[in-house]
Amino acid sequence: MQLKPKDKPDDRLLIITIDRQDWAYQDRMGMKRPTIPGSDQKRSLAGEALSQLLNKLLPYEPQIIALDILRPIAASQDYPPLAKQLQNTPNFISICKFNNYPQPDGFPPPPELPKNQSGFSNIVPDETIAGVPRIRRFLYQAKLDRTSPCLPPDSLAKVDSMSCNFKDYAPSFSLLIAKRYLQSQNQDFDCNKLERGILEINIGDTHLGDWLQSNRGPYRTSQSDTRSGRQVMLAYRRIADNGIDAIIKIAPKKSLRQVLDPRFNSESVREKIVLIGVTEPGIDDFLTPFSRNPSEAIPGVYLHAHAVSQILDTMTGKRTSIAFWNPLQEAFWVLGWSLVGGLLTWRFLRVKTVLLTVAIAVISLTGIGWLLFSYFGLWVPIIPPAIALLTTSGIFFFLRSYYLK
Repeated sequence: MQLKPKDKPDDRLLIITIDRQDWAYQDRMGMKRPTIPGSDQKRSLAGEALSQLLNKLLPYEPQIIALDILRPIAASQDYPPLAKQLQNTPNFISICKFNNYPQPDGFPPPPELPKNQSGFSNIVPDETIAGVPRIRRFLYQAKLDRTSPCLPPDSLAKVDSMSCNFKDYAPSFSLLIAKRYLQSQNQDFDCNKLERGILEINIGDTHLGDWLQSNRGPYRTSQSDTRSGRQVMLAYRRIADNGIDAIIKIAPKKSLRQVLDPRFNSESVREKIVLIGVTEPGIDDFLTPFSRNPSEAIPGVYLHAHAVSQILDTMTGKRTSIAFWNPLQEAFWVLGWSLVGGLLTWRFLRVKTVLLTVAIAVISLTGIGWLLFSYFGLWVPIIPPAIALLTTSGIFFFLRSYYLK
């Protein structure tokens, strides 16, 4: 992943960040941030601040406004005028969390928000380093209990063309954002494809496959935390060389206090997907393949930005998701390189020539694998065919030396 060619930032996105200075700004402006039950901490975004943000953004016609901040409280407990805004803003999307993350009941979306305007933000980690999870994949659809706060009531348990709720299945935050954006561009994908057993959602000839649960490829991990849903490798856009900048520069970003400033140029939000999230270190941090240590963790809003960008690119044919061959294709790939090793050894007689050509073959194998991954999103085995090539070369060299004595 770190050797991929650099990508350009995604100009469809704008990220509004909220950090400690924005907390102080809200407090200074008299915006009351509710206290989190059971603690002395205050929530990151006051209802009044969100209301002002919507008033500032909506006249400039962003395609989507997506809030990556849990808001399970009613506006009546925080800022009553916000309730009507949430009810009457169809391009506003918020998050929920399904059960067991981190509490059995999960976290509901804003009470005033229609259920087809929320998606789960649960992120599936591969490993944890110093308490910080590393993320290589993302879950874009999950099967949930009927009691989950991320599903509509039983009376609405049906295919919903706006949100992709199918029976007990719910869409992720990033999938819902991508779907709404595509609808605004007069494109869409069929929610029926998300029914269990069908592993693709199609637009024309492109698809976002469920590669990690189809017994393919070298990547293997536990499926117990995916809720019988759909997941793919997260094909991060590599914007900078490495480290934090490789991830967080995916899109232009502005702080909450900058956006609420009267001098802010609101034209920068026109026709954009506006993601709003907390970026204060230690609040919602994750490691990526670009993180060399826990100090290079990045906020979750950037993970959602990369997931949205990947889905949109995949579904519009601009960039492929990371895909794998099936076991038979991989077997032929390994067999082919083993034959290359045998033919090279059989063709050349001098030991130095054999060593040179075999080394060139291994380098070529590595280069072809890099090209396939970087430009076509195809993750092919490198180590098994390299071992097969070297083993076959050694066997052929031994046999030829034995018979030529």
